Amino acid sequence: MGTALMGELPSSCRESGGATPTRLVNIVLQSMGDVEEAYDWRWRRATGTVALTSAGDTFRLTNTYQDFGKILNTILIETDGYGELEVTNDVERFRAAQREWHDSSGQPELAILERDTTFTTVFGYQLRVSPTPDGSYNYSVDYLKVPAVYGLTDTPLWPPWMFRLWWLDAKWQALYAFDRKSGDWQAAKALYEAEIKRAREQLDEPEQSQLPRIHDGYGDAAAFTSSVIGLEGISFPVRRT
Repeated sequence: MGTALMGELPSSCRESGGATPTRLVNIVLQSMGDVEEAYDWRWRRATGTVALTSAGDTFRLTNTYQDFGKILNTILIETDGYGELEVTNDVERFRAAQREWHDSSGQPELAILERDTTFTTVFGYQLRVSPTPDGSYNYSVDYLKVPAVYGLTDTPLWPPWMFRLWWLDAKWQALYAFDRKSGDWQAAKALYEAEIKRAREQLDEPEQSQLPRIHDGYGDAAAFTSSVIGLEGISFPVRRT
């Protein structure tokens, strides 16, 4: 991308022999991370399982999911129908629950996210629960993947529309860095901000199929409001699988 961006910058910004400036390369690489972190994009979301046993009151999230960034749901549902596990960030409330269940075990009711201190070279997370499980429990957890760290030869695994955001973000930052006086960076930045807003509101939505039509031969549609009735019958949204 650095070479392509050279065409968007004044010729005076080029290094001897037309080489891509190291500063521009750094801008392009930084932009890769910037657009990925700009929003909690749906494509960064993943689903996993918090598996608890009577062996302890913690589950090492980062150890199980190396791409774990943060929990998205505050209520975790037990996959075998044993109820819910609430995730709180209220330390005092969690400590009170621990005191209440002191020296006792049972079905986990409350959990808190905390640092996993067993990691010594990277930052890790774990989920601590109260009370200590009296058996095996498995909870479905939705989480956001941590942004990747990119190098010169890396190709991001992005939806196609993310590459345009990358280009626009790198472009306005390069114009600001190399040709600030002209003021062209302001229009370029405005375009980037408009495009990222559109991406958040339209492009990042989960894909859905067209609404199928069901012919209402017996007039049963009369029970529905006109807003859900089409010329061909009633529209029922069906999620694409």
